[in-house]
Amino acid sequence: MKKSRKDLTIPLEEVARIGLLFLDGDAFEKVLPEKCLTYHGGDDLDYNEEEFNQLKITLMKIERIRAGVAAVLWRRRPDAPENGEVLVAASTINWTPINRVGPLPKQMVRCLEEGKPTRLKHKDGSHSLFSPLLNSDAEVVGVFELHEKAS
Repeated sequence: MKKSRKDLTIPLEEVARIGLLFLDGDAFEKVLPEKCLTYHGGDDLDYNEEEFNQLKITLMKIERIRAGVAAVLWRRRPDAPENGEVLVAASTINWTPINRVGPLPKQMVRCLEEGKPTRLKHKDGSHSLFSPLLNSDAEVVGVFELHEKAS
């Protein structure tokens, strides 16, 4: 019997692997100009439109690989390394139960420091897969989160 597209569920790890093939860590590093690296958001926050749009479009395409998944790119704040913030997100950021700016969960810190994927199960039953985002020098520059709502 032939399976329909709805019957095929791609594992989250596979979606992350595919996504990381197309996410550009060097572009991620260029999203914020140097003068904005320690800003806390607001109307004065500036960004490099070309890199931002390139990453956002890629994240939106990644979300189409598997229904019910939110794709987000996080960075560690240089002025407060224990904190992070969403730098680029696809259209479904409101699904993620982690604050958009604030203390990083220990699983995300482990991903940043060890350069290996980690998982986090949230209190609402949803879960996140954190994967390291690398630049062309193979340095971890951010975290690629795939968040899946509870079923």
